[in-house]
Amino acid sequence: MMFDTELASDSASFIVGSGDYEGADLSIDYEDYYDPNDVKFNATVNNTGNIILNPVLQFEEEEIALGELQAGQSITEELELPLKDPGTYRYLLKVANKGTVLDVEKASFVVRAEDVLFASINTDKAFYNLGDEVSITTKVENITFHEVNVPVNLSVKIPSGDLIETEQFVPEENGTYIVKALPVAEGCVVHGDELFFVVEKQSDLVLEVHGNLTYDETSNITLKVKAVEGGSVEGARVTIGNITKLTDTNGETEFVLDPKGDDVSVKAEKTGFNPDLKTIEVNEPFVASFTFTPQNPVVGEEITFNATYSKGNITSYTWNFSDGNITTVVDPVITHAYSLSGVYTVNLTVTDNEGLINSTTKNVTVGCGDLNSDGTINMTDVYLLLNHVGNHDDYQTERDVNCNGSVNIGDVILLLNHVGDRETYEF
Repeated sequence: MMFDTELASDSASFIVGSGDYEGADLSIDYEDYYDPNDVKFNATVNNTGNIILNPVLQFEEEEIALGELQAGQSITEELELPLKDPGTYRYLLKVANKGTVLDVEKASFVVRAEDVLFASINTDKAFYNLGDEVSITTKVENITFHEVNVPVNLSVKIPSGDLIETEQFVPEENGTYIVKALPVAEGCVVHGDELFFVVEKQSDLVLEVHGNLTYDETSNITLKVKAVEGGSVEGARVTIGNITKLTDTNGETEFVLDPKGDDVSVKAEKTGFNPDLKTIEVNEPFVASFTFTPQNPVVGEEITFNATYSKGNITSYTWNFSDGNITTVVDPVITHAYSLSGVYTVNLTVTDNEGLINSTTKNVTVGCGDLNSDGTINMTDVYLLLNHVGNHDDYQTERDVNCNGSVNIGDVILLLNHVGDRETYEF
C-alpha cells in the first residue's frame, strides 16, 4: 500500500493559553463502494493543540510519519490499498505523537465484485468451398448468461498468416482459418473465444526446431509451429516425452532438455490441423581424445596416433607434435616419428561442422637405444653404449636411454634388460 502523497495542508490562528496542550483531530474521507484494485481515501490530521507535533499515522502494522506540524495546521495524506477481492472491509486509523495516541477513526467500505464477460463465436458452417462467403457472428454474456452489449475485437487469421477483421468475407486460400473474439469492457474480467473453420481442406502443421541437443548436456530448444501455408499457429500443443506446452502468439515454445539416450521425438497438434511429428537428433558430445602406440617409443620408431575416440561431428584433426611439426588431416589416424629422445607434449585440436574447436594433450616420452641406427635394438647397441660410458664423459642425447639427462651405467643396464626381455623392460 502507498501512503506518501500529501494532498493538502492548512493553518489557523488561535489564542495561546497559560499552558501547553497536545491535541490532534483525525478525519477520513472515503467512498462507500470501490472497484477492485482502486481503493483510495484521504486521512487528514489537524493539530488542535498549541505545541508543535510530529504526528504519525498508524494503519494496520504500518506507520507513516507526517513531518512537523505546527499548532493550528493540518495535513492530508492519500492512502491506497491493493484490495482486489470483493467484500466489506473495516480499518482503524490512529494518529499518535511520540507514542501517545491522540485520535482514532474507522473507515468501512465495500469492494464490488468485477463483472465477468464471456465472448462466443459462431459461423454459418464449419467447412467452406473456395469462393463461398463466410459469415461470423459474436455474442457477449455475463456470468448470469445475460447478453451484454459491449464492443468486441474480432480477428480472423488466414492460413498464410494475414489477419482479417471483418465478419463477412470470401476466403481466397485453402486451409484452416482461426477466428478470435475478445470483449472490450473497462473494469470487467473478459474471456475471449476461439474457433476454426476449414476451406476445402485442413492445414498441415509444420514443426521447426531451433537449437541442437547434445548427449548428457542441458540445452534450450525453441520449437516453432506454423501452418504449411506459412502462418504461425498460437495455442498448438507441443509434446516431448510427458511434457506438453502451448505455443505463444508467435507460434513458439521452449523446452529445456538433458538427453540421456536416443534421438528425441516431438509432436505438434491443434484442433482443426493435421499434426506433425519430428525427430531431433541428439549429437555426441564434442570432445577431443586420442591414444598412441607404442606407449614407450624410441628415437626413429613410428608412432601411431589414433583420434577415433573423439566425439562429435568432426571435420578436421590438427596435430602439434612439439618438435616443429604441425599437421592438419581429415582422417583421425596419423603416424609420426621423433629424431631425438625426450618428453614431447602432443596437442590434438579437433574442429566440428559448426566451426567449434576442442583440444586435448598428452605427454609422449621418446627413448633411445638403436645406437647404430640399423632399425634393431640388440647386443651391438649395448656394446656401443657400454663403450661410450667407459671411454667418454660427454652427454649424447641418443645414448640417454632412460632420458634422465645423463649417460651412465644405468642406461646400459636398462638397455641390456630390454634386449633380454622386451615385454617387461620398455623405455
